[in-house]
Amino acid sequence: MNNPLKVVVDEQQGNLDNVESRSGTSKGTGREWSMRSQFIWVYEQGAKFPMKVQFVLPESVPVYPAGNYYLDLNTAFTTGNFNSLNIDTRKLKLVPIQTK
Repeated sequence: MNNPLKVVVDEQQGNLDNVESRSGTSKGTGREWSMRSQFIWVYEQGAKFPMKVQFVLPESVPVYPAGNYYLDLNTAFTTGNFNSLNIDTRKLKLVPIQTK
């Protein structure tokens, strides 16, 4: 990976008790929806401080435990209007950083 974004999940945020859940009914389709998220720290290259952001959890992940990760964008690219490049934040994944 060239210059991947480093992400840190701290002890407080890597706890299942801190996962936020939302659900409702779509006004457009009438379908039920649900979404779970947790806060993570993103270390943007060249930034003085990390950014605390809310990260949508994939359905298969109950919570990302405390640790260091890279943000994997490969599964999140989609084609938008007029063939523009979009990122579907619901498809983002965190990949643990392997320590030697």
